[in-house]
Amino acid sequence: MTVTRAPEAHNGTSSHLAQSVIRGLQAVGGFLLAAATFVSALTGLIALITSR
Repeated sequence: MTVTRAPEAHNGTSSHLAQSVIRGLQAVGGFLLAAATFVSALTGLIALITSR
C-alpha cells in the first residue's frame, strides 16, 4: 500500500492531471470509434438502398 501510493504522494498534481488526460483521451477515442461505426453502418445502409 505504502509503496504503491508513494509516487502519488510525491507528485500528486501531475499524476492526477495525467490520469484525467488519459481518461479524456479514452472518452474521445471511444466516441470516435462509435462515430466511425455509425458512419460505416449508415453508408452501408445507403449503399444497400441505392443499389436496389
